[in-house]
Amino acid sequence: MTKKANTVNSNHKKNPDASYNHSRRDPVTGQLNWYVPVEIEDDITELLARKCGFEVCFTRLGCRRIWAFMLPCMDKEIRNGVEVYVPTPEAVQYERYLNYVRPILREQDREKHDGRCEIPNGLGGVRRCPLREENPEYIPGSEAKRTRFKTRVKSCVGCPYEEFKRAHTVVSLDELSHEYDDGTVVPFESSAGTSMMEGDLFEMWSREFIDYVRVHKPKLVRQLELQMLGYSNSEISRILGLPTSTVTSRSKKLQELFDEYWVMTIRP
Repeated sequence: MTKKANTVNSNHKKNPDASYNHSRRDPVTGQLNWYVPVEIEDDITELLARKCGFEVCFTRLGCRRIWAFMLPCMDKEIRNGVEVYVPTPEAVQYERYLNYVRPILREQDREKHDGRCEIPNGLGGVRRCPLREENPEYIPGSEAKRTRFKTRVKSCVGCPYEEFKRAHTVVSLDELSHEYDDGTVVPFESSAGTSMMEGDLFEMWSREFIDYVRVHKPKLVRQLELQMLGYSNSEISRILGLPTSTVTSRSKKLQELFDEYWVMTIRP
């Protein structure tokens, strides 16, 4: 998460009215204009956004509260050599807005499910535990707030499968041991490498590659270290406070850097 996103909530008082709403009504024409929130990850981006006249504020995109600038979804034209936004139908703007936020919301939803437990699916297999369940207090036509929703957030309290959750935890080797019917327990043994030197070589090449990245792309070092520890892109996204799409693109760049490093060092 960016430095500004960690600022105390009191800073939200400085936000323009309705900053959590991604639409603004034109005071002259009365038309509703739509904006996409683009997360600000550095001071240069914020400076450029303000220079271009974009609104900069805290806003919410899905389940995340971000520091962003509001990019208009309107058409653009070149007038007197300057690119300007021109009136655009609400429906066109809204479709552009949805095309931007839908992939982000789908990714957030996937990340939520990624951390859910695996439970029986009733067909001999397993499935991820759903985020929501039917609301037993739902009464059709009721206006009461607590009963008007057909579903509710599914709580993990008292769930027998919670202890088997593995998506973001470390499994002890003791849990991988096997117990036979007679009570004999066979401890788990990990596969050994083909050479005693493999571990030392891996550590040496890892340190060399980290140093190589530190020289050529220092901002990717932290992500590289996390990847070497076995964290997934979604987990790295949460740790670094970056969009998953950014983490994925940086992973590809790290792969390119590794190829360059490997060729340069002429590994067998």
